[in-house]
Amino acid sequence: MGPTGVGKSSFINTAIGRDAPPVGHDLKSGTAEIVHAIVPYPSDPNRRVIFIDTPGFDDTYVDDSEILRRIAVWLARSYSDDMKLAGVIYLHGISQTRMLGTSLKNLSMFRKLCGNDALKNIILATTKWGDIEDEAGLSREEQLRSTFWKDMIGHGSRMGQFRDNYESAWKIVDMIATAEPLDALSRA
Repeated sequence: MGPTGVGKSSFINTAIGRDAPPVGHDLKSGTAEIVHAIVPYPSDPNRRVIFIDTPGFDDTYVDDSEILRRIAVWLARSYSDDMKLAGVIYLHGISQTRMLGTSLKNLSMFRKLCGNDALKNIILATTKWGDIEDEAGLSREEQLRSTFWKDMIGHGSRMGQFRDNYESAWKIVDMIATAEPLDALSRA
């Protein structure tokens, strides 16, 4: 999950090794509906990972409340099919120069959706590292850790970096792959 244009579809496509959800390259939002991709877990082919690509907050065509409704319906249907949610990856573009009101609103909405009990199964991951010098990115990452994400990290959320490669994508997924399922979110 995350704002539109942050790289949610690109993250999934990199992790699964193919273009399953289409990636938007226009000024308009690219993902309009919830799309999923199922792949074997690399270190245990008997286990599967289901990636869910959601429309971004601040979508070009759909308001945030409708996006949240769609996610809640998908989660409820999945839960009734005995599918358990292990965690959520919230993506944030590290090349973003300011944490503006829209980004803060999106983060607040995401946090309310998850609730404090689920925060230990949330990975706050940064994207777009290729668009910025590492020194500036690391400085922004520290500001996210110490200010904007501080409370979520205090409740157990962890941070990761998606560096536009398979290894970094799976390193983030591995952070939640062994976690207990999230009853609070999976019953949304």
